[in-house]
Amino acid sequence: MRGLRVRLWQGGLLLGFLLLWEWASRTGRMDPFFFSYPSAIAQRVWRWFATGRSTPTST
Repeated sequence: MRGLRVRLWQGGLLLGFLLLWEWASRTGRMDPFFFSYPSAIAQRVWRWFATGRSTPTST
């Protein structure tokens, strides 16, 4: 039970951090040039894996 509680706290803290980061970037509290939106980073990583560009190609 203790392990589950710790994992829930860890997940909640990570989610809170990402939400705070997204909010701060979108409202101008953090410069999005240096700290992009977490949602934009997730979209880019998803696109890399969806198109197969996540690994270097060998020629």
